[in-house]
Formats: sequence, structure tokens, C-alpha cells
Amino acid sequence: MASPFEQSVAAAVAHHEAGCLDRAEAAYRDALGFAPGHPAVTHNLGAIAAAKGRHREALTLFDAAIAAEPQYASAHYNRASALQALGRSRAALQSFARVCAIDPGHYDAHRALGFLWLAEGDRGRALDHFARTYELRRGDDRSGIAAKSLTWAVRDKLLHDAEQFRYLATRRRDRPRFEALARNYEAVAAGVPEEAVPLSDEQLDALGDDYNTAIHVGAAPEIAGRAVSERRDRDNLLFNNRHRGRRRTPAIRTRNRIVRDLTPTFRTVY
Repeated sequence: MASPFEQSVAAAVAHHEAGCLDRAEAAYRDALGFAPGHPAVTHNLGAIAAAKGRHREALTLFDAAIAAEPQYASAHYNRASALQALGRSRAALQSFARVCAIDPGHYDAHRALGFLWLAEGDRGRALDHFARTYELRRGDDRSGIAAKSLTWAVRDKLLHDAEQFRYLATRRRDRPRFEALARNYEAVAAGVPEEAVPLSDEQLDALGDDYNTAIHVGAAPEIAGRAVSERRDRDNLLFNNRHRGRRRTPAIRTRNRIVRDLTPTFRTVY
């Protein structure tokens, strides 16, 4: 039978996923009553506070989660976002950098650092982080996800890209290049079904080495600031039974998922 803590966590996660933030917040607080200082629950309360615009409270909660779990990348990331929402850009830079130190493959943290350094006028550092996001999208560190995006396709996506190339052909000096890309994409799309499928070597050759990568980057106004991530830390509460790391407390299944009881001293493994 599930413990009161596990029941509260299961209810909180369900409400959070359903967007019922008030009920989720109450359930998370109930869970903290059974396990004070639990880092994942504390973090999720911070995410709810941020979603409701209570950024100072969210910052306090993220700090508490980090105190209980110093290597908690998600808490550091949302802490940085809360600092940014409060106008504390320099402190946000340090927190986002901490995220990258913990998880060098954290795409969102590198992206945030790129925009923050751009706002600070340091284009060199900004470009370093934007280059890192490009590498991550290319699959250097997320090969299981990005590699598929570079070798699979659906018909509608190819036709959409072809349409974009034809638009660029009317506005750019390198018109022949974009017209050729549009024709190649349309030709490949003719042999691709509506569902996602792996492309053949011949099809990939026709699309070129730039398939699903940045082919054209146009000038755009810079946007200052970034919203605090409202995402709950679902991965710290729902997990698969077989994990590396320290021994965990028993888990229970809830709607085909596993709810784990992390102790405050447990080191999260991503």
C-alpha cells in the first residue's frame, strides 16, 4: 500500500500535469509535511510559484532545493530564470553557468547564456554558447534524439521547407541556391509518406549536408528577458525502476508510471 507521502506526490504530479496548479501546490505541501526538505517536491513548488508570478518565493524554494541537492541541474536552471525575471541578470549568468558546469549538454542553459551575454554586449561569449547549442542540435551530445532528426522526415515537413526556400529565393541574392533546394526537397517529398520514416542514402544526398540544420539566419530584433520555466520536475518524481546510482526507497506504480521517494541527500542521476 502506498505511503501517505507517495499518495501526496502522486496526487500532486497528476494535478500539476493537468494544469491544476492550486491543487498541485496543496498536494506538494502535504508531501513536504511527510518529507520536509525533499528537493524534487520543493523544486516543483518553486515551479508553481514562478508560474503564478511569485518569483521571489520561487527563488527561495529553488535555493532550498539546491541546498538539499547541490547538483540539481533543474533547480539551478529555474533559479537562474527566476533571477532573470527579477532583473538580476548578472546573478542569472552565474546560475546558468552553474547549470552548464553540472550538465554540459544542457541546451536551454547554453541558449539562455547566449542571449544574456548578447544583452551584456559580449558577442564573443554569446556566439560561443550559440555555437554550443548548434552542436547539441547536431547531435554531438544528444545523438539519440538529434541524429534521428537529421536522417528521418515526413512529407509535410519537406514540403513546408521547400515553400520556405522558394520564399527566400525571392528575397536573397543567392536565389539559384534556394530554388535548387526547393526543387530537391519537393522531389524527395514525393517519395516520402505522411508518417515519419528514415530517409535512404540517395534521399539524404539529394537534400544535402544542411538537411534540418541552419541554412539561413536572418537578422531579427533582440528580445530582452526570458520567462521562468513553468515546467515541473517530473523526472525527479517519475522514473523507471532500473536506474544507476545509490539505493533508492521502494517505488509504487501509479497509472503505469513510477513515483519515487527521493531522500533529501539523494544525488540525482540524469
